[in-house]
Amino acid sequence: MQQRDPAAIRSDAIKMAIKKAQSGCFQCMDGYFELARHHGASEEEIHAALEQATRTQGKNHSRRDLIKLLTGTGIAAAAGGLRLGIQEPLTSYAQSLKHGKKIKHTKQVPSIPVWWGTDSSTQACCAMPQNFYIGRMGYGAEPAGDAYFFNINAAKAAGHDHTYGYWGVVGPDSISSSLSPFDWGRRQAICAWNAWNHGPNEAYIGGLTIFGDVEPGFGGWHSGNYTPNQNVIAGFLQELFNITPRQVWPGIYISPYYWTSLVGQNFRPTTDFVLWITGCGTCGGNLCSPCNSSCDTPATVSDRLATSVLNVTLGGRRPVAWQYWISNCQCGDYNVMTQYNNSLTPVNSNTIYSGY
Repeated sequence: MQQRDPAAIRSDAIKMAIKKAQSGCFQCMDGYFELARHHGASEEEIHAALEQATRTQGKNHSRRDLIKLLTGTGIAAAAGGLRLGIQEPLTSYAQSLKHGKKIKHTKQVPSIPVWWGTDSSTQACCAMPQNFYIGRMGYGAEPAGDAYFFNINAAKAAGHDHTYGYWGVVGPDSISSSLSPFDWGRRQAICAWNAWNHGPNEAYIGGLTIFGDVEPGFGGWHSGNYTPNQNVIAGFLQELFNITPRQVWPGIYISPYYWTSLVGQNFRPTTDFVLWITGCGTCGGNLCSPCNSSCDTPATVSDRLATSVLNVTLGGRRPVAWQYWISNCQCGDYNVMTQYNNSLTPVNSNTIYSGY
């Protein structure tokens, strides 16, 4: 059979992506851009096509700005942005994020605005700020979640709009019906969104990004079971993307170790997601404990974040949040975040995987 020229496929895919964006189907747009990349399209080629479609050559618009011009939606950046991946170099964080305090570093590292928070049972102590909080809503196929590992005082301190929820995702080995792994992921996403709206702690959760917590402790996962594991995550992300408001992306909480073990380094989900990472030097090296008032925790964490953690890539996405301290190390579960929006935005990378 005669095969089509990859260059022709690439060109047609980019053209179709632009048409889908103009019609408002951003998921369709992302799918066609992904097809173009698969056949050799570079980010520069995609950006150039967007510039041509919007007639903004030479104006240094970001990809996000170009999509807004293309669609004419006028969705405000404060609402979380358009539903598309945004390619931003690390050095542009200070320009693209406008709120929160900048950290004064003890080393020569980029000045990146960051916000501080906790998750699960932990409320910030010892003069650490409570800019945000991420509490558990439930796990698996619980219809409306549960009230475990949720600190109401931490949520109140962070505020309604900056309290987010996470959902324990159960792996494919625990499917108790005839569901496929993909549909098993979809069912869990539906339960997570239902818990966000109707769960025991829904009154405190206003942050729109929901994180799927992927780790063996929730059951159903085993190492090397790549395809079924990938399908559960793909189903969870796609369904959560579909059922949440337009400006909202789903999130994933995971460590590089579990990513490699459970889904493999070559897995790149087609649905965009916000990465909340753990295990990248968490509690290690020269990091100061949040409970240790005798040293500068924000300075040590910010240095590590800027010099190494933000360069980690899992599934083609870089971290937006980092769990730099966990309860196993005593003191509690502490996190740092590079965004301060009601709906968090993915940070994409051309690299599929780059470990810590």
